[in-house]
Amino acid sequence: MIVRTVIFSFLFLLSCSQKQTLTEHDILVLGHIYQWHTEGNKIDERLENKEYAAFKELWLLGDLCSETTREQATLEYLDEIFDLSSNSTKWAVGNHDIRNGNLDYISNTTGRPLYYGSIEDNLAIYVLNSQMQHYLFKDSCAYKQLQDQDFRSFLDNISKDNDIKHLFVLSHNPIWSDAEESLREYELIGNAQAGWIDMICEWNGEFRNQYLETLIEIQRKGVEVHCVSGDGGQYQKSFYETAESGINYYVTGINNSYVTGINDSNYTVSGSQLKDGFNTNPDSILVFDYDTASKRYLHKFIPVENLR
Repeated sequence: MIVRTVIFSFLFLLSCSQKQTLTEHDILVLGHIYQWHTEGNKIDERLENKEYAAFKELWLLGDLCSETTREQATLEYLDEIFDLSSNSTKWAVGNHDIRNGNLDYISNTTGRPLYYGSIEDNLAIYVLNSQMQHYLFKDSCAYKQLQDQDFRSFLDNISKDNDIKHLFVLSHNPIWSDAEESLREYELIGNAQAGWIDMICEWNGEFRNQYLETLIEIQRKGVEVHCVSGDGGQYQKSFYETAESGINYYVTGINNSYVTGINDSNYTVSGSQLKDGFNTNPDSILVFDYDTASKRYLHKFIPVENLR
């Protein structure tokens, strides 16, 4: 009886330590996923013990940990979970990812710069560094110009390539939040206003002034255009809008680990939707699946707990 109990306990612990394989969706999008009330070196514990390799694409849209680059060990921890150097893993950095400097920790782990484009078959993806008002980049006009030139060149290639049918522009901040009239009807999109961010060192350097026209032209050409950001979860649990241009806009993000360790271990605040100003309705994450019938990428916001 004692032997059986020991064997059962060992097998139970072994099963708990194994990562859970996730295979339900083509693309998984995660943003603002840090675990509150830690040393700044952990992701939300609900996402920690998962196996992400089965997704065709894994898009990490910033603020992975609250102090991502404080220590090299944090990058090693993240790499073990997300395989950051994989071609299928895209990372658009957020302010929490870079505020300790040490940008080489990121580039040495991913093997890529903070902005770049990717094309596979008929799917084009561009990862933007939206942190252009962060002190590390605010006065670096040369850096802004290099990203601007690279992004414009990428979009120019998309305009000329008749094989491309889908374009995703990934960023942490919703720098497009005031780009179109229907978007401007919202008081706030994401965790903070971001449409004012100058992507280049010019008086009209905002996303809407620099890139929207080109994106609309690409959309009219028959390419399905999506702008996806990951700075959400604190006030809105999800955001989606198809604007008058036909371009699709999304924000995702989670934040309810804030309430754990305070008064509730189930990521909600009983009888209330707010805690210290934060929305504590259930967290959701964004997924995309390719629909072969319509030949479109269809999205869903699913509860974090449904990620299995």
